[in-house]
Amino acid sequence: MTPVSFILGGLVLVTIAALSALRNWRLRRDEPFDAAEWLDQTVVEVKLAAPDAATERVRQFQRTERDFNRSQFRRRMQISAMLGLTGLLLPFGALFDDELWKLAYAAVLLALVGWMLMLALADLIATRHHFSRVREHLLSEALAGVSKKGDARPRRDE
Repeated sequence: MTPVSFILGGLVLVTIAALSALRNWRLRRDEPFDAAEWLDQTVVEVKLAAPDAATERVRQFQRTERDFNRSQFRRRMQISAMLGLTGLLLPFGALFDDELWKLAYAAVLLALVGWMLMLALADLIATRHHFSRVREHLLSEALAGVSKKGDARPRRDE
C-alpha cells in the first residue's frame, strides 16, 4: 500500500507543475504582442535619427530578445513537465517489491530531479547573461544619445 504522504506529495507536485506550465504558456502567449508594439515604436523613432545602422541594431536586439524568450520558454516548460512526471511517479515507489526495481525507480526519480536542477541552473545563467547584455545595450544607447546631444557631461566627484 502506498503511503498517503506519497500520494499527497505527488498531487502537490503535479499541481505546481500544471500551474507553472499554465503561467509560462500565458506569458509566452502575451509576449509577442508587447514586443512587436515596442519594435514598431522603436523603429519609427530610430528611423528619424539614423535610418540604416540604428534600425539594424534594433532588429538584431529584437531577434536576440525573441530567441531568448523561446529558449527560456522551452526550458521552463520542460521543467514543468518533468516536475509533473515526478509527481505522477512518486506514489508508485511502494508498489515495487524487488530491490532491483526499487533501485531503478530511485535512479529514474534521481535522474529527473537532477535534470530539473541542471535546467534551472541553465535558466538562471542564461537569464543573468541575457539581462546583462540588455543592460549594456540600453546603457550604450543612452550614452550614445548623451554624447550626440553634447548637453550632458559626466561629473567627477572630487
